[in-house]
Amino acid sequence: MGGRVGQLAVAVGLCVAVSAGLAPEVARATSTTLAPCSAPMSVGATQYTYDAANNLKLTAYPPTAGQAPHPAIVLVVGAGFAEVQPLVPNLGTPEDCAARFLASQGYAVFAPGYRAADGTWPSPGVLDVEHSVQWLRQPAQLSAFGLDAAHFGALGTSAGGLIVGLLGASTADPSFHVQAVATWSGPMDLTDAPSATPADVFGGPSGNVLQQVYEVQQELLGCQPYLPQSMTAPYGSWVAQPACLAGAAADASPIDQAGAGTAPLFMANAESEGVLAGTGACSPSAPYTPPALGCFGIPVGQAQAMEAKLASLGITSKLDVVSDPALVGLPCSATLVPLATMHVDYAACDQTVWDDTLSWFLTYLPVTPAGPPIVVEPTFTG
Repeated sequence: MGGRVGQLAVAVGLCVAVSAGLAPEVARATSTTLAPCSAPMSVGATQYTYDAANNLKLTAYPPTAGQAPHPAIVLVVGAGFAEVQPLVPNLGTPEDCAARFLASQGYAVFAPGYRAADGTWPSPGVLDVEHSVQWLRQPAQLSAFGLDAAHFGALGTSAGGLIVGLLGASTADPSFHVQAVATWSGPMDLTDAPSATPADVFGGPSGNVLQQVYEVQQELLGCQPYLPQSMTAPYGSWVAQPACLAGAAADASPIDQAGAGTAPLFMANAESEGVLAGTGACSPSAPYTPPALGCFGIPVGQAQAMEAKLASLGITSKLDVVSDPALVGLPCSATLVPLATMHVDYAACDQTVWDDTLSWFLTYLPVTPAGPPIVVEPTFTG
């Protein structure tokens, strides 16, 4: 499951209205048959060191279709900005399934490990992923992997969605800018005012999910966009912190970094992510109970706001809102919960997310079909 990162608004006040589609018609993919991902795929993978100084590696999934030069996709797994190791093939996670499937469609897929957040911005993990793209674009790697330097994409889950959103949004350094982005439950705006009250965050039992989000945000940014009036009960209301809001929080928010050169963006988000019930279980209709230790998620309103921002810039985007209320279990979830409340794990179950992710990349990062076999006509001398 993806990491616990996002705004404190994850818990309450979710907006579930779906805005009008903003994307042109895209090339529709055939069914991936990977939702759920039940059978291993015969796509090999190898790890390579992309930063020897920090002992950072990435897992490379070679393309098994199309012909070189291949478009590349950098797949960034979220873990709440904790340390991430390179993907291990054939684990059966949604991210590993995505890497193997995209490789089978002709993409060279690379899943980098990266360092944990350390209370400074830019976060080491963000810099690491940027460096992995720069490394892949070096002539030696372009040649070795058969890559097209002008056709790089990125897919990110949860916290990884924020990182790839920044790769696509920022155009200041073309060495790590990518040409197409897809996110599954990626936070888009760290300047959002919290919907949960300070009492919700600090008044519950130690370690509740809202406290964890607050602590992760501190580790990521090195500051807090909003602080409580008091750190002791009754805590009061939130007080905006202008320096953090205009500094690290804005710099870390794809919605604030988006501009004229932002890459086309596909987003998937469950409509009721982060709704907490008193039992600690996800439920799209149950009331929020502050001490709950339940699910984590990114409010769909963040993706909707990003979609609207990109529309105002004339940038193409598409949002899939997972709204299926059906109860599902393994391999989609360890317990029976509604698909519409899942964070990232819906991708193991929802065929539309798979198909639209592939379609997005096929549209903006087309794969060159393998040519027909070369037939050498015999020559005769006489």
